[in-house]
Amino acid sequence: MKKRLMALLLAIAMLLSVTPVAVFATGGAEKNTISYVSLGASQTNGYALRGYVQGDMDKAALDQSIKDKANVLGYLSETPGSYPVLIADHFRYDLNQLAISSMRVEELRVLLDNNYYGDSYTGWRFIKPNGTGWFNIAHPAGVDGLRQQYQEYVANADLITVDIGAN
Repeated sequence: MKKRLMALLLAIAMLLSVTPVAVFATGGAEKNTISYVSLGASQTNGYALRGYVQGDMDKAALDQSIKDKANVLGYLSETPGSYPVLIADHFRYDLNQLAISSMRVEELRVLLDNNYYGDSYTGWRFIKPNGTGWFNIAHPAGVDGLRQQYQEYVANADLITVDIGAN
């Protein structure tokens, strides 16, 4: 187990050490055509950073209807100072920020695997009994549209970072 973890960390370090060379080889002035996808939860999309909650409202003061919408904050948005934004800006990558606040590994798998439906809690989070759900309101076409968009972005990505599991 330790050897696998060390091998993974070394591979990531090697990839990161080669990437800047590719950026500067093109002169660094042009925007790269590298598609970067960030997956994860609130820590990925900039929890507690200015701009995380629309209009910099105090999250504790928000009413429940706005809190439900704030849980999907981060999806296709870029919070200044969040690490995906810093990576994309530094290397001039095209960022597709797919992190959704409070996402668990189960929900990510539901979005990426058409044959996986998650656990009972996943079902509640996607579609609540009243027809809404945190993940259902993230995309205008509901969960099906969200799933299709996730799969498309991930399939076409050159670089993917995943920071999930704290929920």
